[in-house]
Amino acid sequence: MTIDRYARQVRLPQIGEQGQERLAGASALVVGVGAVGATAAEILARAGLGRLVLVDRDIVDLSNLQRQGLFEESDAREERPKARAAAVRLAAVNPAVALEAHVDDFAWDTAHELAQGCDVLVDGTDNFATRYLLNDLARSTGRPWVYGACVGTTAAGASFHPDGPCLRCLFPDPPDPGLLPTCETAGILASAAWAAGSLSAAAALRCLTAPQATTHLHNLDVWTAEMERIEVVRDPDCPCCGAGAFPFLDGRDRSRATVLCGRNAVQVAGRGRLSLEPLAERSGLGPDPDCLRIPDGDLLVTLFATGRALVRGTENPERALAAYSRIVGD
Repeated sequence: MTIDRYARQVRLPQIGEQGQERLAGASALVVGVGAVGATAAEILARAGLGRLVLVDRDIVDLSNLQRQGLFEESDAREERPKARAAAVRLAAVNPAVALEAHVDDFAWDTAHELAQGCDVLVDGTDNFATRYLLNDLARSTGRPWVYGACVGTTAAGASFHPDGPCLRCLFPDPPDPGLLPTCETAGILASAAWAAGSLSAAAALRCLTAPQATTHLHNLDVWTAEMERIEVVRDPDCPCCGAGAFPFLDGRDRSRATVLCGRNAVQVAGRGRLSLEPLAERSGLGPDPDCLRIPDGDLLVTLFATGRALVRGTENPERALAAYSRIVGD
C-alpha cells in the first residue's frame, strides 16, 4: 500500500491505518455503472479498495455523458459496454485495484456468481426490481448493501446491514411501473447523480471499516441544499428479514423480456451462451469481444455472449422476442 496515495484519508479518525488496511483487503460489487454507480466506483477505487467487481448490462450512449463521469465521447461513439469502459478508466485511476468487469445482467440466476467474494454490495441501478434482488441476496447471505438513487435534483441513499432493517421494511413491495418519476420523465441534474454516488461510496466505506446496525434514508435536494434524514425501523412482519422469503432471488418473479423504462428498448434473456463469431460471419459483420450488433428492419439487436440481447426501437416484448428468434434461431 502506498502511504502517500492515501495519506489524507488515513488521517481521518473514521479510517486510520487499520481502516485503510481493511479497505485494501476488501471487495465490493457495484451493480450498474451509470451515473450513481460510476461515481461510487470511482470513489472506492481512489480510496484504495482491494477489489472492485463492476456489473452492467448496457452500452454507453451519448445521453449518458451529461452525468456519467467515467465515460468519454469515444465510448458513446463506439457504443462500448459500460462495464468494460468503466474498468479501463478506473485502471488508469488506480492500478493497484483489482478490477473485474462483467457485461451481464444482474439477475436471479447470475447474482450469486457475480457477487462471489464481495464484502459489500453497492446499488447503481435504475430500477426497483434489481434493488429488491440485491436486498434478497444481501439478507440471505448476511452481507451489507447500499441503496442509491437520484431523479431531478434529488439524491437518495441508505445502507442496510445484516442485523438491521432491510429495504422491504421501508418499502414492502416494489412500486408499480410508471408510478414514480424517472430521469427520462423528470430529468436529472448531474450534481444529484454524483451526490447519490458520493453518499453510496461513503456508506460502503463505513460498512467496510465501521459496521453499524442503524439505518437511515437520506434525501438531499442539491438545488436547495435541503437534507431529509429518516430512520428506518425493522418491521417484524417484513416478508424478507421477518419471514425469510426471497422471491426476487429464487426466480419466482422473472420474465424473459423486460422493457427498459424510457429507453425505447427491450432486454431479452437468452437460454444459454451464444457463439458470436458464426453469427457475425452469417451477418457479414465483425463482433467486438463483448457484443454483436445486427439490424433487423427498424430495430437494432445487440447480442451478448451470455445469450441475452438488447433490442432497440421498440417497447413491445413480443416484437423484441420475435427479432431475437429471427437472428438467433431460438
